[in-house]
Amino acid sequence: MSLFQPKQWSIEHFAHADLGDIRRTNRLTLLAEQIATFSGKSIARTCNGIDAQREGSYRLIRNKHVIPSVIRRAGFQCSVKKARNFDEILAIEDTTSLSYKHSVAQSLGKLGKTTDKSRGCWVHSTLLLDTLTTQTIGLIHQDWWLRHDKIIIND
Repeated sequence: MSLFQPKQWSIEHFAHADLGDIRRTNRLTLLAEQIATFSGKSIARTCNGIDAQREGSYRLIRNKHVIPSVIRRAGFQCSVKKARNFDEILAIEDTTSLSYKHSVAQSLGKLGKTTDKSRGCWVHSTLLLDTLTTQTIGLIHQDWWLRHDKIIIND
């Protein structure tokens, strides 16, 4: 499934996520579709000025019953299912930083030197590719971490 078909992609990856309420799962698939359609844009921009859609997206993100690991697991399970259709796959790994400048940034970790003002988190991802076509199969694993401002030394 290509991201040029974001609705089908979002359903395939997230419709089976168990968020405790089908309305949350439906909102998740809608949000994933929005983000895939408007890649790189803010959530507010992906809603095309529809206030109810924007508020619903933010409510989903803030909801204490929506556990990020459940969402990730749904996507990973989709990748595993798709990978079974390929004879040989590559697992490509990379680490990158996600930098934030808005109000949440101060609760995140350092990205550079201690004198840098950049705030965010580090992400190490593993992506599966078909060796013959280099078609993306999907994301299979991700680790996230914050780099603390000060090094803590335990005796």
